[in-house]
Amino acid sequence: GLLKETDRINSQRIERLMEKVRLALWLPKGKVIAILGVAFKPNTDDVRDAPSLKVIEALRKEGAILKVHDPKAISNVKKIIEEDENLKYVNTPYEACDGAEALILVTEWEEYKELDLKRVKGLMKTPIIIDGRNFFDPEEIIKNGFEYYCMGRGNYLKRKY
Repeated sequence: GLLKETDRINSQRIERLMEKVRLALWLPKGKVIAILGVAFKPNTDDVRDAPSLKVIEALRKEGAILKVHDPKAISNVKKIIEEDENLKYVNTPYEACDGAEALILVTEWEEYKELDLKRVKGLMKTPIIIDGRNFFDPEEIIKNGFEYYCMGRGNYLKRKY
C-alpha cells in the first residue's frame, strides 16, 4: 500500500539524483564529492531511512571519494556507515567542499542557504552543485559561476569552456 509507494518514490528520487551525478561528472569513480546533509529531514539528528544513506552507498559503489557534512546527524550516520579512506565525515560544509569536484545537497538545512558561495567556489576543484531538494536559488548559483543541476526543472549549465 502506501508504504510500498513511498519506498518506490524515494528509490526513484535517489535514482534521479544519481542520474544528475552521472550527467555532471560522467563517472563518479575517483572523484571527490561533498555531501551536505545526511539527516532524514532538517533540524533533526535522525538518519533512519534517510535518503542520504542510499546516496552515500550508491556513490561508494561507483568509487567516489566522499566528504560528508551535517549539522546534527554525523554521530548517528557514523554508526551505520563507518569512515574509511574514501569516506570522511567533516565538521564544516567548507571542509566538505575543499577539493570537491561536485557538491550534492541531500538535506535542506537552513544554514546551507547562508553559505558563502564565492568561498565554496574557491575551495572546489570544479564548481558543480547538484541540488537534490531544489533548495538553492538557481539564479544565485549561476551568478556565482557554478554549474547547477536540480530535480525536475531542467539544469542550469554555465560552462566556461
